[in-house]
Amino acid sequence: VKDDDGNMSSDSLEINIQNVVPEANAGWEISRFEDESVTFDGTNSTDTPSDIDKLTYHWDFDEEDGINYTDSTGKITNHTYTRRGSYVTTLMVTDDNNESSVDSVKVNIMNVLPTAVMANSNLSLTEDEIHLLDGSLCSDSVSDIDTLYYVWSVDETREVYGKYANISFKDQGIYNIPLT
Repeated sequence: VKDDDGNMSSDSLEINIQNVVPEANAGWEISRFEDESVTFDGTNSTDTPSDIDKLTYHWDFDEEDGINYTDSTGKITNHTYTRRGSYVTTLMVTDDNNESSVDSVKVNIMNVLPTAVMANSNLSLTEDEIHLLDGSLCSDSVSDIDTLYYVWSVDETREVYGKYANISFKDQGIYNIPLT
């Protein structure tokens, strides 16, 4: 401050600006089928206007390898779970002052039911003729298809197993052969 005689006086004010910690928002509970891509969206995470564009996003999709936030980065990311179950996905949001917060979202992964389909249509065979039953048209999720277990119920006392199975009948008749 200066008066009209040229005398001056000064004072100072110290201002300490505190960083505002960002607030992570991993979204709402998600349900999908195994082998479906799951989209995770952290765009509802918040911080001050001066920091919001500088945030970094790190995702951890499971707790099997510990929470390490190296599974993916970015505001929006995708992940595919190959087994049914409940998972916890965690988002860590960090600002330019290296302050961070975390939020988690529960992910429910449901089993895709297998579908039994016989490649054979109605057959007419003779007694003792061998025929190959074909279950190659059965379907399931990509991660489960190789683990399918095939049971062909040939009659009340006989079952055969496998995607393909040879059968024959000693007696004439009409036989219904379910595949389960």
